[in-house]
Amino acid sequence: MVSNFSRRTPCDILSAPELGLEMANPIVCQCELDAGVCGVKNSLLAEECRRCGAILTQNGLAEKRRELGGHIPIASWETDSVSHLWRTEAATSGKHVVLDAHEFLKYALLLNSMQCRFDLENEARWFDDCIFFLRGGYDFFCHLNLSTPQIAGRARIFGGLGHARRPSKRFGAWLTKLIEEAVSHGFWELDIFVGEEVNGGFGTRRLLKLVQTTLKMSNLRLPQKMTIRFRYFLAAPDSSRIRDAVAAKPFDRGGEFGAGMIRLENSFVLFQGPLLAYDAEIFSGIEVLSQSTDEIEKYKAVKYSSGAFQVRCPTTSQLTVIGTGDADLANLTGTAVLELLGKIDSPFYRIFGEHINRSGCDTCKALYEKLRNPSDCTYAPTELT
Repeated sequence: MVSNFSRRTPCDILSAPELGLEMANPIVCQCELDAGVCGVKNSLLAEECRRCGAILTQNGLAEKRRELGGHIPIASWETDSVSHLWRTEAATSGKHVVLDAHEFLKYALLLNSMQCRFDLENEARWFDDCIFFLRGGYDFFCHLNLSTPQIAGRARIFGGLGHARRPSKRFGAWLTKLIEEAVSHGFWELDIFVGEEVNGGFGTRRLLKLVQTTLKMSNLRLPQKMTIRFRYFLAAPDSSRIRDAVAAKPFDRGGEFGAGMIRLENSFVLFQGPLLAYDAEIFSGIEVLSQSTDEIEKYKAVKYSSGAFQVRCPTTSQLTVIGTGDADLANLTGTAVLELLGKIDSPFYRIFGEHINRSGCDTCKALYEKLRNPSDCTYAPTELT
């Protein structure tokens, strides 16, 4: 089966109560195109428009443009580009994997729920930057990148904070620069999105402490008060562990820094469900080569090809076999999720449904029916209070 990446259906956005959020600080491109002003919103630190490639100034005016058809980066890399690693790594054959059908379908629904919520909140408030870390947030970033136009060209990807010393330094420098850029624009509120797949929540706690340390150690002197809001999307298999790890101390909610001129606010929304790629290199496609004591983080692309991709119903023990061709397992599973959800146009959803109806159990069939029902939110997010 060949996936068609050139065609996408519009992403489904769940209806939800009014969030009471206001638009923040997009830099709107004023480049004159043949069809009129570009008008696309860009992140605060964007140097070029994510649509037309115009070089942006503080007021959004374009100084020059990339040649038409030029490459627009999918993300700002604060670590080694996984895209580059992927292109230079050859696939290894012979890996045989059988997935639990229930877990696979639930994972697709989990990612869809997170994407729908991201679209909803981003429309309401506009995130000034969207942060992901290797490896925990990378799978979610990949899903967003191919399922919603709202993330295109806006993501910022750091190395894992526990993978070496450099990621923490890079993060601190980025946060300081973001604040300075906001001040230069006259913006006094910042909204920052963080997407993570977590198990025990320890990486999130490390990040919470790093943000506070950065603000405490910075020499920022602001002429008026600024509010910085971090919005954490946490996907986890066990909600109780995350509640204990992330929301255990009052200071995790924020505080005041910079002689009282910076107000930090943290809020958390939890999505509970199976994590297919968490610490699973064959599905995340990334292997960590460095240690926490190393200065620079190191990664390797992991590409396993297989003659078939198999999903087994745990109740009936029946297999659904999907031909892979030359696709590697990490790309195949991500693409299969997008095809099941209708983000990529292909016959896979119909063919998979025929297998489910023939050999799946009632749970398989119920989960399959939820895949393209935008009014259903199987993994409704929970605010951590």
